[in-house]
Amino acid sequence: MVYEPSIIKQLKKEEKLGLLTIDDKNKNKNPEPGNVNIEKKPVEVTGKNIWDLKNFNLITEKISDFIIDISLSFNPVFTCVNPAVYKKLRYNYDELIDKPFLSFIHHDDKKRIINLLKKHLVDKKNTVIDVASPLSEKMELRLKSKDGRWHNLQCDVNLFLRDKHILIISQDVTEMRLKEEQLRKSDERFKGMAESINEGLTIIENDKIVYVNNRLVEILGYPKKELVKLTGLDIALPEEKKRLRNIIQEFKDNKRKINEVEFWVKRKNGEIRCIRNSYSVRRNGDKIIGRYVLTADITEKKEREKEVEKAKKEAETILDGAIDGIRIINLDFKVIKLNKKMSELAGLEENQGVGMRCSEMFKAENICDTDECSIKKILNNKKGYRREETRMRKDGKKIICHVAVRPYYDNKGNIIGVIEYFRDISDIKKTEEKLREKIEELERYKKITVGRELKMRELKDEIKKLKNQIQMEEKIV
Repeated sequence: MVYEPSIIKQLKKEEKLGLLTIDDKNKNKNPEPGNVNIEKKPVEVTGKNIWDLKNFNLITEKISDFIIDISLSFNPVFTCVNPAVYKKLRYNYDELIDKPFLSFIHHDDKKRIINLLKKHLVDKKNTVIDVASPLSEKMELRLKSKDGRWHNLQCDVNLFLRDKHILIISQDVTEMRLKEEQLRKSDERFKGMAESINEGLTIIENDKIVYVNNRLVEILGYPKKELVKLTGLDIALPEEKKRLRNIIQEFKDNKRKINEVEFWVKRKNGEIRCIRNSYSVRRNGDKIIGRYVLTADITEKKEREKEVEKAKKEAETILDGAIDGIRIINLDFKVIKLNKKMSELAGLEENQGVGMRCSEMFKAENICDTDECSIKKILNNKKGYRREETRMRKDGKKIICHVAVRPYYDNKGNIIGVIEYFRDISDIKKTEEKLREKIEELERYKKITVGRELKMRELKDEIKKLKNQIQMEEKIV
């Protein structure tokens, strides 16, 4: 005996009352969906107007949800379904009705139905616990369509124990589950990327932190459950807070945009670190709906910068203490660095020469703008040289300099300019000139005095010779 759902019984009852009629052609046949004709017969019954009551198919044909009625047994079969089931699953009446319900259910979901049946069926004879009111449970099942696709159904499973049938009203959430799966995979890809970057990542939505990655935990030393409750101000050093508050207020007042902020923080273990936050926003029209913060630990970078700054100051101290004028010129013939002595030699204020053309700052006659130019010689010969040059100061005064020129390299070994060392030897040259004049004068004096001395020596020799001659004559006498 084929089980007849209670809703069909109700329809037949209404038919007997004359509220609806069934087409005689189909009266003795198993009706398929859509084969039932209704004649509207307004009849007043116990004061209620039920003239528009239709049969099961016509009542449910506009309903997109699945309505499935199955027998209450350990091997339940389809007894009735609404048109939406036929339409979406692509089965016809003969392919579904009286067929085992469990054979259409995903293997992983069968256990849920079986466990539900075991709760209410006493034995294999399908003896049930007699409960008048229906029992209801919610579950999600996957139902296979004719083309082999699985449809995810959110189900309200209603057990009518007395009538021995189960009415399943379900919503097809396949598209929603597919989107959820796509979103999950997208979220997994995003998290995979978020966890692979070297910066900490914070995502803020509606002014609430919704995600932090593991790298941020490593940088700041706080667990995630604490980080989602902390702000940059909370972990900033006391001396940084005022500056940060001013930045935040200026941002709120639209006085500035925040792209990057560097500040010192205290990690949970008390260690002091410097971080750089880079900010970006997600908008919906003009409204900001999300913020992304990338956090980098730049402590080592800051320490290197301090070392470089210290070395730079030491180099400048040494440079400014040098007795020689030193300047660096790039390949565009522009002065990019000079020391105090160089400014003095050129007759300029301190650092006034930076950016000036080298020949304009300290011109060399017959050298600048010729092949003897220091940059041209260095580029051609790839090695340094020394020579004396006459240079013209800014005030027009000429000085004589001893010049040493060396190539200036970048960190890859490429020549990017020259370093020139100038020593003013004008006074030395003047002294040399005076010495030369003195030497010439002494030479002239020497010539005079040496001639006189020779004559005196000759006279002495002559006198000595005469004396000896007189002595000889006296002895003879």
